[in-house]
Amino acid sequence: MIEELRKSENIGIVIKDDKDKDIALVNLAFILLCLKLNKKIHYRFNNSLPLLPICEPCPQIVLTVQKQIADIFYEKSNEGIKLFLTPKENNLSKEDFCCELKNKEEKTNLDLIVSIGFKSLKELEKNIENESVSIENTQIINIDNSHLNKIFGNINLIENGVPLSKIFLKNIEEEFLDENISSLFSSEGKVESLLNVFSKIEIEKNVFLAEIDNLKENEIPFILSTLKDCLFIQNFILIFNKNNCVFYLENKEILNKVKETFNAQIKNNGGIFSKENLSKEDLINILK
Repeated sequence: MIEELRKSENIGIVIKDDKDKDIALVNLAFILLCLKLNKKIHYRFNNSLPLLPICEPCPQIVLTVQKQIADIFYEKSNEGIKLFLTPKENNLSKEDFCCELKNKEEKTNLDLIVSIGFKSLKELEKNIENESVSIENTQIINIDNSHLNKIFGNINLIENGVPLSKIFLKNIEEEFLDENISSLFSSEGKVESLLNVFSKIEIEKNVFLAEIDNLKENEIPFILSTLKDCLFIQNFILIFNKNNCVFYLENKEILNKVKETFNAQIKNNGGIFSKENLSKEDLINILK
């Protein structure tokens, strides 16, 4: 299994049932393993979300000029970058050029897909049919614990009735079980809360937002560290115990809104605030 992961550049990790804690645990373990191997990955925390790249592809600024250009150069300053284009002719008007912002919409061709809990290739294909990835000629690691599995992968890790977490651990060499991955299988209470957070994550204005009750405060550092340092999530807000919110926001605009609206104490883009009996929907509207 490790060799297949090593040979692949673009890897998709797809789960059948996001309510199954064992599946959710193996999903997270595969995400961390692929990141350890420095792979580009597409994954989802729960099935209400699309497949997400580990980093959102940057949009492109496209400047179109309908005249011949003699020279192009740019200048950098504290205020940004200025692009200078010198046309070959003087008869240039505003109608001769336009500027637009384009998001990359091409489908990513996956080299390998990790199928967790699916019984057949048809089930897997249906799950990702509307995603921005292509699995044509893609290798498949098929991990499942049902005798009904159709053995559709190039690698099939199937053991009837055995927890998927045990199947995962049986097929990974000890050298790849670093502290982050090992902690998933040894910190049961914290991991349970982490997986509860994952099951409730939404995305609003490019911010990961989750609301969870009865979260113990000593579990929060583990959750925040996993989101920020292991999964490289740049913007998230976690609502816990009704009104308390912890956050990490690299988006300066949203960070300022949180600071100004809630008088949040901020250090290194992170902090805590009270949403003061506002609903989650009210909070989302403030971020917009």
